[in-house]
Amino acid sequence: MKANTTTSSSKTPRLTGLIVFLLIAGLTQFLSYQRYLIVKEEKHNQILREINSVKDRLQTALSYDLAAVQTLKFVVEEYGVPKNFDSIAKRILQSNKFIDALELTQGGEITNVYPLQGNEAAIGYNILEDSLRNQEAYKAIDMKSLYFAGPFELKQGGVAVVGRLPIFINNEFQGFAAVLIKISTLLKAAGIDTLPGNEFVYQLSKVNPTTLKEEYFLPESRSFESGQSVVIEIPDGEWKLHVMSKNKKAFLGVLAISILGFLLSLVGGIFAWYLARQPLKLNKLVEEKTRMLQVSEARLIEAQALAKVGSWETNLSTMEVTWSLETYKIFEIDPVDFKHSHPNFLDYVHPLDREMVDHAFKESIGSHFLHVVEHRAVSPSGAIKYVEERWKIFYDPLGNPVRALGTCQDLTERKQAQLKIIQSEKDYKNLFENNPSPMFIWNFKTTQIIDCNEEVLLKYGYTRDEFLNLTIKDIRPLEDVAALEEVITTEEQYGRVHKKVWRHKKKSGEVMFLDITGHLIDYNGTRASLVMLNDITEKLKAEEELKASYDQLKELTGHLQRVREEERTRIAREIHDELGQQLTGLKMDTSWILKSKNQSEVMVQERLSNMILLIDDTIQSVRRIASELRPGILDDLGLIAALEWQTQEFEKRTGIRSRFKTEVEDSDFDINIVTNIFRVYQEALTNVARHSQATLVETALEEKNGVLSLIVKDNGVGLNLEEAKNKKSLGLVGMKERALMLHGNLIIKNEEQRGVTIALEIPLQGKDNQHL
Repeated sequence: MKANTTTSSSKTPRLTGLIVFLLIAGLTQFLSYQRYLIVKEEKHNQILREINSVKDRLQTALSYDLAAVQTLKFVVEEYGVPKNFDSIAKRILQSNKFIDALELTQGGEITNVYPLQGNEAAIGYNILEDSLRNQEAYKAIDMKSLYFAGPFELKQGGVAVVGRLPIFINNEFQGFAAVLIKISTLLKAAGIDTLPGNEFVYQLSKVNPTTLKEEYFLPESRSFESGQSVVIEIPDGEWKLHVMSKNKKAFLGVLAISILGFLLSLVGGIFAWYLARQPLKLNKLVEEKTRMLQVSEARLIEAQALAKVGSWETNLSTMEVTWSLETYKIFEIDPVDFKHSHPNFLDYVHPLDREMVDHAFKESIGSHFLHVVEHRAVSPSGAIKYVEERWKIFYDPLGNPVRALGTCQDLTERKQAQLKIIQSEKDYKNLFENNPSPMFIWNFKTTQIIDCNEEVLLKYGYTRDEFLNLTIKDIRPLEDVAALEEVITTEEQYGRVHKKVWRHKKKSGEVMFLDITGHLIDYNGTRASLVMLNDITEKLKAEEELKASYDQLKELTGHLQRVREEERTRIAREIHDELGQQLTGLKMDTSWILKSKNQSEVMVQERLSNMILLIDDTIQSVRRIASELRPGILDDLGLIAALEWQTQEFEKRTGIRSRFKTEVEDSDFDINIVTNIFRVYQEALTNVARHSQATLVETALEEKNGVLSLIVKDNGVGLNLEEAKNKKSLGLVGMKERALMLHGNLIIKNEEQRGVTIALEIPLQGKDNQHL
């Protein structure tokens, strides 16, 4: 029996020490773990902000790269490989400082590089024949969009990323328009600082498509573990950006708390074991253990300060309140003043929360559960804090409540962070709804439109209820739906941001061209796409009109060349037929005179007379041909005399009555103005003779308010302007071009069955017009 008592007594101190150790260890490690979670969350958010900032800068730089290769692709698709490739590439590079070189390929072979210096080794290299690198090139062809390959070693040396945009003509692959971005340039564009003093560590990696192993490209040797770093995938490429914080000091404080708590719990456990083991020596050791307890309390207070958690106790019989030092700090109260003034705890609770706190505390008396209340507190300085109170009621053996023991934690920083998040959401909502650009959000799974701003409703012509009942397929022409479904599938697989030009339908049925940028987002727990629209319908129309104007100029150039050749042929024929015959006759007469020594003087005189007549005819022929090329009257007598002469000649040649009137004094106009006005008049009369069926042409030359106007009006059947435009009338194009050369304007007024009026208006800035 004695042996059993001894064994039980030896186990009791151990069990007591173990329980005390576990209790203190559990409390301190819980506080350490909470602090660790806070520090870890702050570090993770810091890394997320940095990587999102880098990602935004990188996406901005890559969008400029896309614009550069799209420009190069447009030139090749519309006009073929330009002979002045270096000039075009130089202009593109001047507008984008984050591109090191531009390339064009014929098929897979590199044929053009700018700048060529330093990149000569790349010429002739065929990427599609390189089994180690061609997979990413074929991927760009399959996607039919810009795709970034690399980073990899270049033929000409160095490590770079290459963005390739495939070029298709008539749906046949022709080659690539490519941008070359060296690693140093890419880091600069992304704002990545790899210097030792930077707070973050960066690494670029990709999975080698051949070896299927991850390759790293920045000189950083440390391991990027998933718990310590954040990884993002770069759009339009299969490479990743890793970011990790170098600063590990923040976790040292958490480790210190944990170690301190462990030591405190160990000391408490040993102390409890020792007291239980030595009950007879307890009185002798009270003083020493009290000191140790004070040290433990100090450490506990320090732990509370680190975790910003205070404790309090209320005697329910006397309502006396005892606070820990950290509790005083939370409420910003001086302990001495608090004890002398004996204030009511509710005095420090926000007036709007006092009734709620008082009711919760009274309701807790009689309960055995833990109670939790959040409320606002007002410090003596007037500062408002958010506090969480946790407490439990303790009872005597008879069941009477004797005390309330609780903790309070300062939630101000957490609440402020929550309020910032709420405000950020409000700001985002306000930005979305009041954005001047049309925007809407659609459900990625159902394609249903789930939100939109007012600009979208104005753009499409729907009411909000009507628009939110549509899917993104409903606002597209039927022939574009298949392409849309393909894009949705691609985005779902890769989770990329897309940017593309689409056709959309308004409620009226009108089709518009939109440059659309979509971002995958989480919208109230739903995977969705935020779409931003840019209407480029007018821009595309302007481009088509510019191309049509360019085609007209090409046709006009060809027409002028043909006219010039026809004129040369006609002049050559007239010189041959007329001047040649006349000169041949003169030669024959001259030969006859030389051989006619025995002829009479009368016959010689007759031959000489004939020669004089032939010479006169030759002179007339030369004058006529010269006059047709450029009337001498234009240079000798001026514009007005030339116009009067041309009017008379036109009436003689065509039989159409022609009248010319002017009150303009024949000033010394610039020869460029005189020539172009005269040629426009000739072309206008030619159109009258060919198409108008007119019997009368009236021409006037006027000068008003510094503008010189030539007005030609006929009484013919009129001109079908649409038909003339479809036939690409080169005469009208030529007259318009001459007007533009003089910074003027050509106006054509047409009335069917009532004739056509052509008005040429030329601004005069001084009589000399030397600026034209």
